[in-house]
Amino acid sequence: MSKRQRRHHKQARARQAAQQGLNPNTHPAAAGIDIGSTELVAAVPPDRSRPAVRTFCAFTSGILALRDWLLECGIATVATLIDGQLLDHHL
Repeated sequence: MSKRQRRHHKQARARQAAQQGLNPNTHPAAAGIDIGSTELVAAVPPDRSRPAVRTFCAFTSGILALRDWLLECGIATVATLIDGQLLDHHL
């Protein structure tokens, strides 16, 4: 699988995490994050940001940038996908 295909797959998984665990009617300020060993892929509702899906490195600088982006988007709830398991977190 090429690097581009892997990235597309991770973005799809982040969207899936947001859709599976969080109903937009009950959690309108929710995001989904696919956590990998080298990068984090986050998806927010399309009306919150353009682009709605972003990739961040798994180092401190990337995590801080992810936090800042989620706060800018007004996100209050996050569903994470780790090794295929869905976890919900409320900020």
